[in-house]
Amino acid sequence: MFFLRHTVLFYVFIFFISEVDIYAEIHENDSTTVFSILKEDVHSTFYDISSIYTSSSIGTIIDLKKTGLLVAGSLLGMTCDNTFKSIAERNKVDVDGKTIEFANNYGNLYYQLGISGSIYAIGLISDSKKLRNTARLTVESFIVSGLITTVLKSIIGRARPYAKEGNQSYHWFQTNDAYLSFPSGHSTIAFAASTVFANQLDTWWGDVLFYGLASGTAYARMHKDAHWFSDVLLGGSLGYLSAKAILKAHNYQQKDSQLNHFIPILSPTSFGFAYQF
Repeated sequence: MFFLRHTVLFYVFIFFISEVDIYAEIHENDSTTVFSILKEDVHSTFYDISSIYTSSSIGTIIDLKKTGLLVAGSLLGMTCDNTFKSIAERNKVDVDGKTIEFANNYGNLYYQLGISGSIYAIGLISDSKKLRNTARLTVESFIVSGLITTVLKSIIGRARPYAKEGNQSYHWFQTNDAYLSFPSGHSTIAFAASTVFANQLDTWWGDVLFYGLASGTAYARMHKDAHWFSDVLLGGSLGYLSAKAILKAHNYQQKDSQLNHFIPILSPTSFGFAYQF
């Protein structure tokens, strides 16, 4: 709770100081209701996510070249697994335990959902579309990257370092946590969140701060003997690329793009979907 409470306050402070006129964004329409705001945000969420998986837009929104390079790099990173494991083991005594826990929790999905939910609630109360969008885009990135990571983990079934089976031990189609090493879920979440936060803040020091935090999460997972270097490399890449794709889809929506996508049909008494093309 200490990490969650203080991190929420920190993020809110960061975004508030970056946009001094943040309260004025929605006041132009005083008749706006909470339901209409929620309806707008749900619609935007489905637009962003469905755009990524639409065949006509996937090549535009997703950087296929960069994706291929990062995945290839992650596979090559397996040759460095044991080297980075040795480095992490040598530094275990020197690295502060609380620092490691903080970095590890930064990639915890439940902490990040709590942070995103708090940011969204504050944005709703304060009529700040910037804060609402920040929270919404972060959660969208978790959905896209988390789905990919979870499927890969279960199919590949790579043994974690603490299983003492080496970095080339695979048990296909697993649900046992000891064999869900590749890729790293914490690194995925950390880099997805940091990519959105850095984009929204849009300053050089914001990039350094948030990507530094995400890198700390990656190191913490190796420090805890929970992941190999290649696990955190691929996990971080998936989080980064998913967030970038979500941000690009969001920008397309802002330009009223005609990309094919699913849209929710939402009313106080019903809920459904339609496909717009």
